[in-house]
Amino acid sequence: FDGMLMVLGTERGSADPIYFSVSYAKIDDQFLEVLNYKLIAGRNFSAEIPMDSSVVILNRTAAETFFGDDPIGRKLSPAGEGAPELTVIGVVEDFNFESLKTEIEPFAFFFNPNERHLHVRITPGDYSRTISELEKQWKAHSPELPFTYSFLDDDYDKLYKEEANSGRLFKVFTSLALFIACLGLVGLAAFTAEQRKKEITVRKVLGATAF
Repeated sequence: FDGMLMVLGTERGSADPIYFSVSYAKIDDQFLEVLNYKLIAGRNFSAEIPMDSSVVILNRTAAETFFGDDPIGRKLSPAGEGAPELTVIGVVEDFNFESLKTEIEPFAFFFNPNERHLHVRITPGDYSRTISELEKQWKAHSPELPFTYSFLDDDYDKLYKEEANSGRLFKVFTSLALFIACLGLVGLAAFTAEQRKKEITVRKVLGATAF
């Protein structure tokens, strides 16, 4: 996503205005379909509607937080002097845009058909040929911009590989700490036995077992 936006809204059940931090992204009118984001209320952006430059699509969490059960057509005010109001035209089902371990937060989409990032859904198969064709089309339309790409599943895989490595490192240090603690217990037991050597000797002379 592109960043954080401070917006002035009204929390559900209250008439007092309050500021919220909202993560947001700028997308075109095909982004939601390509990434299979489910539109549960309202409509998608349209390149044929000029007024879509001043509208917003929210995720379910943002819509319920700001407006309850009736978000379509409501106004959202970005913080900052002179910032224009935004009209809510749609709501998408919640999705994870951060780690799966974090709670889903409010999210907003703004319409920008001229974004420099392109998302493409491709059919499994000859990936090298598909990438070559995409690069050809990219250079034909935007020769001044370098063509770089990544697979979304690989990006997520890298994210959780780092977490897996951190988990393994944590296990190693935990095992080391337990080993050191056990050494301390063995040393304490040996020290106690040495201090009570005379008592142990007397007990054995009187017939006590080694245990």
